[in-house]
Amino acid sequence: MKLIKSKYKILIQVVLLLIVIILGFKLIKFAKSNSAIREAIHLATTIQPETFTELYFENHTQLPNKIIGWNKYPFSFTIHNLEDKDMEYPYSVYTVRNDKKVITYQEDKVTIKKGEYKTITVTIKALKPLDTKVVVDLTDKNQQISFLMNTKGKASPTAKVETKATVKPEVVATKETKQPLKMTTELYFTPNKALPFLLTDTNKTINFSFTIRNLVKDSVYPFSVYMDNNGQITQIDKGQISLKRNENKTITESYTITTPFNQAKIFVKLTNKNNYIYFKLKQN
Repeated sequence: MKLIKSKYKILIQVVLLLIVIILGFKLIKFAKSNSAIREAIHLATTIQPETFTELYFENHTQLPNKIIGWNKYPFSFTIHNLEDKDMEYPYSVYTVRNDKKVITYQEDKVTIKKGEYKTITVTIKALKPLDTKVVVDLTDKNQQISFLMNTKGKASPTAKVETKATVKPEVVATKETKQPLKMTTELYFTPNKALPFLLTDTNKTINFSFTIRNLVKDSVYPFSVYMDNNGQITQIDKGQISLKRNENKTITESYTITTPFNQAKIFVKLTNKNNYIYFKLKQN
């Protein structure tokens, strides 16, 4: 009797196994014939690359920071397409005084192929002798970078910029308008002229500061600071701060680099927003 029960048990297991195999084949056949399911399986089993856009100033140590009379002030910024597809980037370059947009100097759009970048040169002129912030805004990405120009301090040399892209003729500034900013958060290095850019050896300590400014309701800002050495990521700092409306805070970092490198990038990223900034670091 026990032997018969054992044989029935084995037989039932074999039948169940055959049913599972048959159902599996039918499911695979159905999935291959259904494009939506096939795409879902592909997405579930494929590692998707991280996509984003880099926006940064060229020659950040030569950005104009001193307003003298009615001079012209050229500078360049670069857009690097890492979105894994060709992209069209509308952008705007404008100035800000007392938290209000005052003059738009250039509004345009540029098409950049996957993995490529373009550098655009803009010349600002006819600035009033008032402390002014210059903003570059990727309007479809809610991504901005900026630098400060003031009426005090030592004048910096005029930047000589090597252009990597064809730039359309300069747009003459329109009349001043008092429009509210669309930005909710400002993130920038403080001051940009003091950023390190060249190391002569490893085991050297770099020091830099960045500022987070909240332009809306009370908010919490998680942030991450890291070094990207040709894809090798090293965490420098991580934390979060709470800011009230119109409040800002400057954070100072000190980091000793022990690994040899040729060229690296130091990133500051607000992890709950599409906001990040970085500067390039070279080693002789």
